[in-house]
Amino acid sequence: MTSPEDDLPTSIVRNDAGKLASLDDLKALLYEFNAKPDTETRLLGAKRYLTLADLRSINDRILAKLQNYDNITSSSINFIMSNKSIKDYSTWDEFERENWDTVNSTVQAVTIKWDMRIQLPQFKNRQRHSLRCRIGREVAPKDIFQLMMTTDDVIEIMEAQSPCIVKVDFVNDVLANELLNIVEQWYQGLASIPERSSIGTFLISRGKRVSEILRMLLPISLLMIARQYFDLYEPLLGSESHDNIHAMIDIGIILTSVFVIGTYFGRKLERFIDSRIDKLERYPVFSISKGDKNAVDGHQVNNRSLSSEIIGRVGWILFGLLVTSTAKVIWSKVSTTL
Repeated sequence: MTSPEDDLPTSIVRNDAGKLASLDDLKALLYEFNAKPDTETRLLGAKRYLTLADLRSINDRILAKLQNYDNITSSSINFIMSNKSIKDYSTWDEFERENWDTVNSTVQAVTIKWDMRIQLPQFKNRQRHSLRCRIGREVAPKDIFQLMMTTDDVIEIMEAQSPCIVKVDFVNDVLANELLNIVEQWYQGLASIPERSSIGTFLISRGKRVSEILRMLLPISLLMIARQYFDLYEPLLGSESHDNIHAMIDIGIILTSVFVIGTYFGRKLERFIDSRIDKLERYPVFSISKGDKNAVDGHQVNNRSLSSEIIGRVGWILFGLLVTSTAKVIWSKVSTTL
């Protein structure tokens, strides 16, 4: 008498001798036909200016390199746009049919992907490789701390800060290095981002630190000016104000009021400057859509206007403090002469 387990098959395919092969034999056969890919990533730091011609150039270079191999390759590309939409093209021909002169939104990021199946001598079937290049959409420095609080992955943080990431999944390491080098050389050869004005560069890099310093200095400056004018309101406190405890309290109230007022206006000045700095735009990275081309002129006009507002507000405050202090010095000299 046999049990039900005795009737279960212990293998699932037949080998060349006509016998059924075991699961272990099947796994060995699978690994012989398909290798497990490795991954290499390169982070390219310097920002570059990207055009439609540049996108076509890198695609042509990659395809030209793959002609040295027996391969089946497909190219896809997607764009993250400023109007919170994504343009995804599953084939390169679809991308070429797009009329970018009618697209009014700006490009925020571009990702190009090549899927390749390459015949290698040591494998019986084509091995899958993939190459991906993402440009743009890096995390702003002010958001890095928030990212660090949400992830412990150092690689993810580094990738988020990089303006360009190139990643390849490969079986053949020689081909992988060649593809990475092609993309890196292409990227480094792109046009550099035009330099901003020195004022705009300073405001973006150090403007908020300056606004913080101005916030702290404004109440101190008002206290120093109040000290200059002390002889004008000293009579109001009594002829013996320097020996009178009540007069000292009155002076303390006056100086405290000056400090509080200075602190209030200092904070308002800091918020004003910081809000304008947050609106300063970096030079557009892409020149692909109609919106990108219009953004160049808009960027220059916007930044000049915001910089003028900041300089004008700070200039008037400094001018007012200087005039107030100088007027007292002049008045003191005139009074002494008379």
